[in-house]
Amino acid sequence: HLVVKDLAANQQFFSALGGTPVTNGTLQLIQFPGVFIMLRQGEIAFEGNATELRATEDEYITEFLS
Repeated sequence: HLVVKDLAANQQFFSALGGTPVTNGTLQLIQFPGVFIMLRQGEIAFEGNATELRATEDEYITEFLS
């Protein structure tokens, strides 16, 4: 599941890699053999490097990384 700023550009990118764009209701998916990549347009919640991510005090991220 990827949150992307430009849905169309990402669909084009994954299609160029051999993926097939499909929809399931409102879900935007890219299908590869045995794998689906779900794309959702939105804003990235965290930008930074791995060290900054580990130093965050966000409860969800802290729990996820533990």
